[in-house]
Amino acid sequence: MRNGRLQRLPLNLVTFASLAMLLASCAGRLNLEDLPAPLKVALPTTCEGILQPVDVPAFGPDDDAIAAYLAMEATALGAAGEVDLARECLVKQRLDYAGKGIAR
Repeated sequence: MRNGRLQRLPLNLVTFASLAMLLASCAGRLNLEDLPAPLKVALPTTCEGILQPVDVPAFGPDDDAIAAYLAMEATALGAAGEVDLARECLVKQRLDYAGKGIAR
């Protein structure tokens, strides 16, 4: 068994060395600047317009805790709704622009 492992090792080493030399010889000919850009389309900024900073209500130590909780909950629900709308918008935008601008 040990002799079989030693006999296979040079073959794997030779195969690996051959592949490494083959890849190294091709790498010098590749010029990344000659490749077309995968996407050259001006994307609209509609989806980013949906996402706005969230105005967090200010509360102090003398304010009612229940009212503060309800106000924060309403703010969080509103922000979550905006995030969901923006996510849907970005998915639709990505699907609409998939493949556009690729020169083939």
